Amino acid sequence: MSHLSLRRSTAASSMMLAVTVALAAGAVTAPATAAAPSGSGSSTVSVTGSLPTSSDPLGSLLATMRDQIYTVTDAPFLREPLAHAVLTLDKDTPVVVLGAQINEDCTLPQVLEDRLDAATRLLKSHPDNPVIVTGGRSSQCPATTEAEAMEKGLRDRGVTNRVILENEAWNTLQNVAYTAPLIRELGGTAVVVTSDPHYIRALRNYRDAGIRAFGWVGGIG
Repeated sequence: MSHLSLRRSTAASSMMLAVTVALAAGAVTAPATAAAPSGSGSSTVSVTGSLPTSSDPLGSLLATMRDQIYTVTDAPFLREPLAHAVLTLDKDTPVVVLGAQINEDCTLPQVLEDRLDAATRLLKSHPDNPVIVTGGRSSQCPATTEAEAMEKGLRDRGVTNRVILENEAWNTLQNVAYTAPLIRELGGTAVVVTSDPHYIRALRNYRDAGIRAFGWVGGIG
C-alpha cells in the first residue's frame, strides 16, 4: 500500500470513529416518536418525542444528516468495528437482544439460537456492558418468557454481563417501546442484536424512537 493510500485509509478510519463518537454522544440525532400495540391490541404505547416537520427546518436537516450517516455505518464492513467502538466508548451502553417466538416444546428456534450466538461473541469482548433481553410470554410456551429463555441461553454460553429482562413485548415495535426507556436511562445509545434482514426494520424503529442504535447481526430471519 502506498503512503498516500495509507494516509487516506487512516483518515477514513478516523472520520468514521469521529462519526461514531458524535452519534453515540448525541451530537447528531433527531427527536422522534414510535408507537407499539399493547398486548390487547386496542391501545398504543408511545415513546416520547415528536417527528420533525416542515415547520422545523433544523429538525428536518438533522434527520436527513442522521439517516445519511446511518446509511454508511450500517454497511456490513463497518457494523462490527462500530459496535465494538460504541461499547468501548461507554461501559453503560447496553447490548439489546431481540426475541423470537419460542417453540411449542419450549426449545429455542434456530433464529434465536443464532442471535444468542452472535450476542455472546460481542458480549465476551465487552463484559462490563449490560445486556437487555426482550420478549414476552407466548401461548406456545407459557412456562417462560422469551427474555427468560434468552437469559438462560446467554448464561449457558458463559456470558457474565449484567442482564436486564424485558418480559412483556410481543413484537418488534413493543421490543422498541418497552426497552427504549431502559436504554435512555443508560445514556440513549444501544447495540441491537438481531437477524438479517430483520435488523434493518429494528434499527429504523429504534432510531425513530430517538435511540442511537447500532446493529450486530446474527443469522437469517
